[in-house]
Amino acid sequence: ARVNGLKRGDVHRYARGVSFEHFAKERCLVHARHFAHYRGQAVETPWWRHSERMKRIPASVLHAARVDGTVERLLEAGRLVTVRVGRRPYLMLPEPAAPLPDDGAARILGPLDALVWDRALARDAFGFDYVWEIYKPAPQRVWGYYVCPILADGRLVGRLEGRREGRTLVVQRLWGAIEVDRLNAALERLAAANGCDAVATLPPRSALPEMAGTGPETTKDTSRAPRR
Repeated sequence: ARVNGLKRGDVHRYARGVSFEHFAKERCLVHARHFAHYRGQAVETPWWRHSERMKRIPASVLHAARVDGTVERLLEAGRLVTVRVGRRPYLMLPEPAAPLPDDGAARILGPLDALVWDRALARDAFGFDYVWEIYKPAPQRVWGYYVCPILADGRLVGRLEGRREGRTLVVQRLWGAIEVDRLNAALERLAAANGCDAVATLPPRSALPEMAGTGPETTKDTSRAPRR
């Protein structure tokens, strides 16, 4: 979603013999030299679950890291600073890495993109309430089965529901406000990344109700989306 020119399967081709894939989303590609640290746990599938890991921590030290003063010492030394986004405080480095230059492109993000991991932060920072509803029963879904956020100009500006049919990317629904040319380019990038050579849209359906905390989104008529 973030890298221009990346096609389906490229990550596995580039990583073969150098890295291996791990199912922890925050570090899913790990250098091969670290495999020895994971090999012993590979046969024990539930080891990564929070409930299983908590069982291994002695009760005498449970959550000790939260109260041993480490965070306070790092703050006092200036190695961490506190910032407040909305009603919650966060810790960050005092001199974070400079962001990459914005190329002006809009991007359709994956549902597990790091930008939307923290739902409360995304809501407070962007006014965008995002939930990946793939695991919800159909009657409980507000937006849809597989709806992706759209990033443009440093903001989350919309949502897209689509699917792959053969070599065609089918856009089922769109929400948000974004220039048609930029949307077309984002859809073409997404299509190429998924091995598609065409983009098609379905007739627009009735708009879904706004959710509290979604920000100033407006329903977009999908009839303006690209047709090829």
